[in-house]
Amino acid sequence: PQATAFGVFEGTLARAPMAGGTPREVLEGVLDADWSRDGKELAVIHLVGDRYRIEHPIGRVLYDPEPPVWLSGLRISPRTDQVALIEHTVAADTRGSVVVVGPDGQRRTLASGFTAIGDVNWSPSGHEIWFSATRKGGAPQQMRAVSGAGRERVLAETPGRFQMFDVSRRGQVLGARVNGWVEIRARGRGAPEEAELAAAELSFISDLSDDGTLVLGTDVGQGGGGFAFYVQKTDGSRPVWLGEGDGQALSPDGRSVLAVRLDKEPQQLVVVPTGAGETRTLEPGPVVRYSRAVWDNTGRRVVFSGIDAHDSERVFLQDAEGGPPRAVTTDDVGLAKVGRPVSPDGRRVVALGPDGVPAVYPLAGGEPAGIPGLGDQDVPICWTPEGREILVARYDFTPPRVERIDVMSGRARPWNRLSRSVPSGLNGQYRILVTPDGESYVYGYSRRISDLYLTSPLR
Repeated sequence: PQATAFGVFEGTLARAPMAGGTPREVLEGVLDADWSRDGKELAVIHLVGDRYRIEHPIGRVLYDPEPPVWLSGLRISPRTDQVALIEHTVAADTRGSVVVVGPDGQRRTLASGFTAIGDVNWSPSGHEIWFSATRKGGAPQQMRAVSGAGRERVLAETPGRFQMFDVSRRGQVLGARVNGWVEIRARGRGAPEEAELAAAELSFISDLSDDGTLVLGTDVGQGGGGFAFYVQKTDGSRPVWLGEGDGQALSPDGRSVLAVRLDKEPQQLVVVPTGAGETRTLEPGPVVRYSRAVWDNTGRRVVFSGIDAHDSERVFLQDAEGGPPRAVTTDDVGLAKVGRPVSPDGRRVVALGPDGVPAVYPLAGGEPAGIPGLGDQDVPICWTPEGREILVARYDFTPPRVERIDVMSGRARPWNRLSRSVPSGLNGQYRILVTPDGESYVYGYSRRISDLYLTSPLR
């Protein structure tokens, strides 16, 4: 399965006999599914392209919101006339609202304003929706109920982060206390061993400076919810928080950071100083959402992949000092979520084509050149200094295997620096960055360990 957000995964829905046997695949790109009470129909959250849609039954689209809205936690009502779900307005963000959708596709929001929210379940009577959630600045996470008229009440306080799996007909809740966190480790050039980078419990690395001394990261839970980005030295020093948003890339001189303001509509790409100075907003042109932004090696130009109002994604080139962006690829081409894809000479960029496979695109425009041997599980990390090879993380392994790949011949050479064993509770969200000379690196992985609970009946 592929992670959509922390603890939310996309995979293939399959059916298997209760008595045992080989599962039969039903549908790809599924985030959640639920049986009707009579066991005759399935409702699913189906990811098609970049759109999350409710199908009930499979194949009949009930609800199809515009991106970047995404959906999770689906349950059919006992009378099978409505589905309850969680609607999120920011990509990969766990903030959300409790929503119900009727048989005619009519959508209603029953409860909102939560910085973190777990799966929904119908109450035994079918008159309420039960869920676990927290609001910024409020009490610890609670099990809550909301009626069809939008009246909320607290069912119970919960121990830490709690995920509600199911509700029995007697009102017992089956759930888990979820201990989820991210561990980040780095090794700077010449360092005798790795250092653990203690930032926040849900931080993800975005970039590593070429000299291996500075990491850019984004935390998805800072301050009780939302995205916040920071820089941190690889020796384990405390992080320096820079602002709200999704950190994208460090400038070559380390004095500025590219970040995306996710709370703006349309989104904004901003240049934020790591020290004293003012934040600048870059002109968006046709872009309404940014999927990834980086600098070229001079620090004078920005290369990013963005999505316009027609849901078309392309790679753009823009002067960092101002002016509109210019598209340099055709539609359905984007940049990987991490790494430094621009070549040392500033003429090429490694981007992901419509098939999700990395290829080399000229920044002056023109046809891409494929890289022999690469597939859609390979993520480009950076170019080597001479510009003939790229370092690639191959995600068909856990942890991912890093290799140097010749862009012309596809010849692979191993990069063997990681030796630490994979810890228990690995949650699959593993990121690794390496400097162009291969001497420094940083990697992060999420861990998730849970305790299962069964409550007494709740009223």
